[in-house]
Amino acid sequence: MPSNDDSPDSAVAADTDIADEPHRHASSSLDDLDYTTTFDPTTDCASETVIITVAALTDSTPVDLPALARVIDPDALDALLDRAARDDDRGVQELWFTYAGFDIGLRSDGKLRITRATTSTNTTTA
Repeated sequence: MPSNDDSPDSAVAADTDIADEPHRHASSSLDDLDYTTTFDPTTDCASETVIITVAALTDSTPVDLPALARVIDPDALDALLDRAARDDDRGVQELWFTYAGFDIGLRSDGKLRITRATTSTNTTTA
């Protein structure tokens, strides 16, 4: 869920690392959206955070969005982020996938970045 300290700002380049531009998003339209927020991957479900945030950004409800499971296994996503967040020896882990027309970037340190999808297909990358 977006945090209360999220503030509008200009869009940043899509290849910018999530940590480089905390709490930024373009306010003009969803076409140039670049939104970053935080969550606690050890207590919050990453999958629920993605769905709730995308719903808020698109002014819709979570049930109006496509099923996240069509793109990525929500239980596996939650387990992966939880384990990576607890395993400090491996450093920060990052996962990107496309969902509901957005590129979604999740990091094990609790950063969530959402940008307009660069492709129209739903894919996962690690």
